[in-house]
Amino acid sequence: MKYFQYITSSLLFLILFLSSCSGTRTINLSLMKPAIITLDRSITTIALLNRALPADKQTNRIESVITGEGINQDKQGRQHLLEGLNYAFSQSPNLKGVLLTDELTGDGSGTTFPAPLTWDVIEKICQENHTDAVIALETYDSDCIITNVAGQVTTTNAFGVSIPNIQYHANQKITIKAGFRIYDLKNRKIADEYTYSYWRSWDANANNIAQALSGLINKGLAINQTCYEAGGFYEKRISPTWINEQRMLYTRAGNSPMAVGSRMAIVGNWTEASTYWQQALTTSTKRKLLGRATYNLALSSEVAGDLFAAKDWISKSYGMYNNPNAPQYQSVLNRRYNELIRLNQQMQNVQDTIR
Repeated sequence: MKYFQYITSSLLFLILFLSSCSGTRTINLSLMKPAIITLDRSITTIALLNRALPADKQTNRIESVITGEGINQDKQGRQHLLEGLNYAFSQSPNLKGVLLTDELTGDGSGTTFPAPLTWDVIEKICQENHTDAVIALETYDSDCIITNVAGQVTTTNAFGVSIPNIQYHANQKITIKAGFRIYDLKNRKIADEYTYSYWRSWDANANNIAQALSGLINKGLAINQTCYEAGGFYEKRISPTWINEQRMLYTRAGNSPMAVGSRMAIVGNWTEASTYWQQALTTSTKRKLLGRATYNLALSSEVAGDLFAAKDWISKSYGMYNNPNAPQYQSVLNRRYNELIRLNQQMQNVQDTIR
């Protein structure tokens, strides 16, 4: 319950801004989203291993010459990818990474997994580094594509005369392809085997091709930066992360209980807001207003972390008062409830995330 309160009171902050719809505001909720996959509860510390070192170094040198990449560029890219993953783990609520300095060769290609490591090797790595599992980077490939095009633009001189000019546009796109395996030592199973692509692009404009190309970020720096971000991208697959989601709040002008409650919510006083919306239920007989008040009470309950109450209020908003926006919000609450069940499973030392 302590963790549950931590989510709902300390880290569930609200940013409110005017919506384009009259009588409503849009709010942003910062929510913890469960990972895509759930690791065994015994896994809390993971060794991060670079196993994507090509076994045939001579072939790798030839490829570096053909592609125009430096001989050490792939090595730097792999290092930055694991460093990005390690940093993401430092922000993780439930997992800790231990970045290893050694590299192991693999018998796979840049995009094909090698044969799995033996469990004797995994056990040795875990014992030496005091970890419960090993994440191995086992495939790695980088690709850089630079394109340039010329286009006509119109500029205005000091006399206000429009002058057509040719402008050159250069684009550099970096694509990183990575493949990870997670070795679960306790259960002696591969908990995840996943490949993905991650890309970034940079642009530059100039009056000639040479200037446009020189305006692009250094290729090696671009690859390293993309690799670093790609590492953090994988962490989201196996560890809960914070995201922003939008919700709708009904507002009202004047000094009625509905209006006062809305203003209380805007300044973050959801407890008082709920009190006024409860009053609106007893002082008004207007079906539309009652549907909106119960909708807001559902939102207030979600902010407080009580999804059972939220689902009850939104059910009344639609079932009793036919609020047309209630069914969509009810689907959101059902999804959130299922996500919190998974989140509870992923937070090994947490019980009763949902009340």
